[in-house]
Amino acid sequence: MKLSLKKPLISEKSFAMSSVGKYSFVTEKTTDKLQAKEVVESMFKVNVEKINSQIVKGKVKSVKGKKGKRSDLKKIVFTLKKGQKIALFEAEKEENKDVKKDKKTAKAKEVKENNK
Repeated sequence: MKLSLKKPLISEKSFAMSSVGKYSFVTEKTTDKLQAKEVVESMFKVNVEKINSQIVKGKVKSVKGKKGKRSDLKKIVFTLKKGQKIALFEAEKEENKDVKKDKKTAKAKEVKENNK
């Protein structure tokens, strides 16, 4: 079994979906749903109920007058059985909360110093 998951898809939307039991990953374009299911179930010791996949076409960008294209991505969204979670996404949520708290406290300190 070849490891076909490249990385977890990290965005606000994916974190919101993880609270409902849906987890997103970027995979190789040649990966099919069954391969991805086997990899996720063996890596994270969870049971996958449903799989949705989509190919996201890369955007056309221009740099110094020359046009280029970003590479295409394949996203796979796994729906897990109720009560199961992937710890990788939970750790990211905790880190984001800490960063937001730090930003708020830093901003509050700035405002207090400016008002003095």
